[in-house]
Amino acid sequence: MIKDLKGFTALVIKGSGRAAPNSNDIGIECDVVIVGSGSGGGVVAAVLAEKGYKVVVLDKGEYYAPDDISTLEGPSILSLYEKSGALATEDGGVSLAAARTIGGGSTVNWCVCFKTPENVRNEWAQDFGLQLFASEKYEQAMEVVWKRLSVQEVTNKHNLSNSILQNGCKRLGLNFGTLARNSSADHYCGWCSFGCPTGQKQSTPETWLLDAVKTNNTLILSNCEAKQILHSPNLTGKKPRQALGVMATMEDGTRVTRLFVKASATIVACGSLMTPPLLLNSGLENKNIGKNLHLHPGQAVWGIFPEGSGPEGTSYEGGIMTAYSRVSRRDSSSYGALLETLCLHPGIFAAFIPWCSGKFCATACSSPWMFLPCHCSLRPPVDFFPSQYPLYYKLILFTIQYLCQIHLPFFGVLYLKTAAILHQLCHMATTIRMYAIMHTSYDNQCHS
Repeated sequence: MIKDLKGFTALVIKGSGRAAPNSNDIGIECDVVIVGSGSGGGVVAAVLAEKGYKVVVLDKGEYYAPDDISTLEGPSILSLYEKSGALATEDGGVSLAAARTIGGGSTVNWCVCFKTPENVRNEWAQDFGLQLFASEKYEQAMEVVWKRLSVQEVTNKHNLSNSILQNGCKRLGLNFGTLARNSSADHYCGWCSFGCPTGQKQSTPETWLLDAVKTNNTLILSNCEAKQILHSPNLTGKKPRQALGVMATMEDGTRVTRLFVKASATIVACGSLMTPPLLLNSGLENKNIGKNLHLHPGQAVWGIFPEGSGPEGTSYEGGIMTAYSRVSRRDSSSYGALLETLCLHPGIFAAFIPWCSGKFCATACSSPWMFLPCHCSLRPPVDFFPSQYPLYYKLILFTIQYLCQIHLPFFGVLYLKTAAILHQLCHMATTIRMYAIMHTSYDNQCHS
């Protein structure tokens, strides 16, 4: 797979106006080069490698085996997340969590698995002409992924927050269920945000990338950042440009090595946040690059429960998301919303909550948290927000418009005696709104 590509690298450098070749340049030739090793790149690497193709996977993040994972908040965030965990929208209105490690988001996510909802698939097929998503072939593909990730819906034990959610729903007669997860039923770990020290979470390093490596057809390079997609005029095909491969860099102290990968096919799978910059830096000019980003914001609310009044434990112990409650959709074309729980360890909690006193923060850390996946309106309306519920902190005010055509009046911290009141809020429709002071709006698709 590794060949002398001095002629290729010189041609690429000359065409791009970059510096002349040097002794640190390395050339690799393969069938397929993939940028990114997450839920997209990892699956593609395994499938192609098993078909006999020579595959090179590039990822700018580091690889951490289960034994290498410390689960310490500070070091983990610095090493596993893009921008050391400080990535956000340009105006700072929305924090963005993006992984920077082998396995991508599958390494730091919370194990929850949802198949793409049928109404979403139909929308993609009917409104955008993407018939594949409404086909049996796509259904079969989801089943293959589901099976390889060992997704199952059994949880042996629910933690504090998930137990509170379930109990609240029972008392109010609301629907609730157990989430499907790509981990075993006894996976009782609150550290998934920092990798999986037990290896029970079936991330791509534990599944698809492992499959790819076992074929002896795959080379995975960590700490290797793709800088440019190499391309040239396409004289024979329908597209104006054709990809030749990738130019990447690897740093070792002060030494920078340039890697030139020549490939018959180039796949960019470094996520919705990192893919557009790479394409733009490569000189590609498609008007859609960097446009139409859909975020999936979640609103966090929490309640303080008197000591001894609920299940034992803290908000950061046990399975992070194991239970959920679906807010009813108003019609078949709307998305609805889900109530789920989340996990905030003390350090992360301190970054979000203003300091009042040691007692307050100690109490808050032991309180159950709720996570509310929701839909942001494309153009947030500006309306008066009646202060009907006590707010603890100054809200970042912008309207959350669910696809079930409702508005919720909060983005911040709320004191709620019971988390189940969220269902009541969800059904108050447009009677509660608030001032929208964010100028950047985000449209969201249902997560899957």
